[in-house]
Amino acid sequence: MLTIKTKYTFFLKVYIMKDRIGMLILICLIVWSCKPIKTDNPDYQVYSTILSSFEASTLIVRKYTKPLGNDYDYSTLVQKMSLLEEDTFNDFMMKLNIPDTLDYLFTSKKQIFLMTDDEIKKAFSSPKEYFGIDLYKKIGMIQGITTFSRIGFNKSRTQALVCDWTQTGELGGSGYFSLFEWKHNKWKLKQSKLFGIS
Repeated sequence: MLTIKTKYTFFLKVYIMKDRIGMLILICLIVWSCKPIKTDNPDYQVYSTILSSFEASTLIVRKYTKPLGNDYDYSTLVQKMSLLEEDTFNDFMMKLNIPDTLDYLFTSKKQIFLMTDDEIKKAFSSPKEYFGIDLYKKIGMIQGITTFSRIGFNKSRTQALVCDWTQTGELGGSGYFSLFEWKHNKWKLKQSKLFGIS
């Protein structure tokens, strides 16, 4: 027969062991959650390819996509971008007016800040720190504020069309259509067309 002391010791060991296992699980979860998220999402792969091409190391990206490049039809754009497939363009136009919220799933090694329109106004209306940095001190190192459209894909998901607009000053911005091809497990820029400048 077990004595009270033996029962107490047994339950204490079980409690300590359970506590250690719980602590081990907690540590594993913390370590796992600190790892950078890698994504196979082709949208973020395309966006990241564009962002990686910028010279600046710090980039501000508008948090929501916008309908950029909506003044074109297929017959006009294909004259400027001969490799553009019609189903890629149709998918682009179908998604264009449906905004998407971007997240920190970019694969670029740049320092990227996602900001809403209100956050952009607030950050640049006074020289206070934002995201822990003084944006006015870093302004020379920031490419500008980049806005993306949604991305259109062809049916086989081997071609992608996107618009991006980067505003570097009140009258210093430009926008491009970019056509990408999926080749050798990477999105490669095939053609680019300027669609606006300010």
